[in-house]
Amino acid sequence: MTKSMLYVMAAVMAGFVSLSMTACSVDYDGNDGKNDVELIGTWDAISQQYYVDNEGYSQPGPAGGYWVITARTITEYQQMNASASSSAGYTFDGRRLNIDGRTTCEVVALTQRQMLLRKQVQHGVYQEITFRKR
Repeated sequence: MTKSMLYVMAAVMAGFVSLSMTACSVDYDGNDGKNDVELIGTWDAISQQYYVDNEGYSQPGPAGGYWVITARTITEYQQMNASASSSAGYTFDGRRLNIDGRTTCEVVALTQRQMLLRKQVQHGVYQEITFRKR
């Protein structure tokens, strides 16, 4: 990848992190709750990387902050011991996490201890963030 593409991806990532940190409160979508149970908890963002069509993946890098997910809201914190940067409602259908109707992430993998989210940040550019449950 070229340096300019890396700078663009870094800027896009910063925008996504700040936007995702501001999301956090939507009413429960009424599904059976089975999928939400796996989401509920505190999730630390541990790494992130980008995928660009026709170029592949960037090198993984560290991610910061964490999310606290309840049955109805996601509260995002920019860093450890910080005050909440945002809180929003969400819906989750087992494959897509829709935060406050503005941000949609594909849930690539979800286990009891780890979650991998993918979000399109611009045409042909995707950000992937890995979270680990506390």
